Amino acid sequence: MSKATKKHRDADGRADYKDTLRTLQIELVKIQKHVIKHGHKVLVIFEGRDASGKDGAIRRITQHLSPRETRVVALGKPSDKDRVSWYFQRYAPHLPAAQELVLFKSQLVQSCQR
Repeated sequence: MSKATKKHRDADGRADYKDTLRTLQIELVKIQKHVIKHGHKVLVIFEGRDASGKDGAIRRITQHLSPRETRVVALGKPSDKDRVSWYFQRYAPHLPAAQELVLFKSQLVQSCQR
């Protein structure tokens, strides 16, 4: 395959990605308007290891959403107390209010047992 063909294919793929991203972002704005209008609460949890793409995904999601009704909560590494508590207890203080969308960014930590 020639360099020109590969470059053309890469450009087409990038254009498809941008078109799809734009369509999905429009749908997210519609969802947010619905949430605000009806007083719903939305909670989304992004959990993964370091450098797993959480930040990029959250940035794309929040890019066109209203910052008044959208919050991003970054939860750090769980403390010793968090590890023995119920999983959802870490999230409870940050749960969304009516008309709010909250995105949680949490680091996935697996315990190592030998």
